[in-house]
Amino acid sequence: MASIESLANKGRNLAPITRGAAVTTKIGEMEFEWRGEAFKEQINEAVAVGITDGAVHVARAMKRNIGVQGPPTSLPGAFPHMDTTSLNRSISVDVATAKSLVAAAGVAREARNSETGVRVDDYALKLEFGGLGQQPRPWAVRTLREETGKLFGIIVESAARTLGGGLKGVR
Repeated sequence: MASIESLANKGRNLAPITRGAAVTTKIGEMEFEWRGEAFKEQINEAVAVGITDGAVHVARAMKRNIGVQGPPTSLPGAFPHMDTTSLNRSISVDVATAKSLVAAAGVAREARNSETGVRVDDYALKLEFGGLGQQPRPWAVRTLREETGKLFGIIVESAARTLGGGLKGVR
């Protein structure tokens, strides 16, 4: 099959016609319409859904990995056990948008321990990296590393599912 460029170079009847945001190309009697910006927006929306689904997957894995009820207290280097459930309940997801294509899974900054009022993000950092005499019990970075291999597939499958049977407006 010949490319549009090769047809143009052979002096065929190739004439771009502009209609608003769409570009229509006429080759002989056939007309093709390209809506580049609309296409890009649909792809970005689908990718944003995929990235968000990836973040949801990581958040669920984080909750699972720190979901063992204590006592006993977890050993240094192991996933932390739950004492108050505040850390587990504070794990949330920031949703990706078509404009930013960034999502995040982790501890909500405004979350506080329901019993002590202490900020959960400070506590989460202490667990992750250690401090004040406590050995690290990494859970966030470790979970992300363990789940990284699955993320690409989740993002791609979710984006493809979002696009469904094709792109809107494509004939």
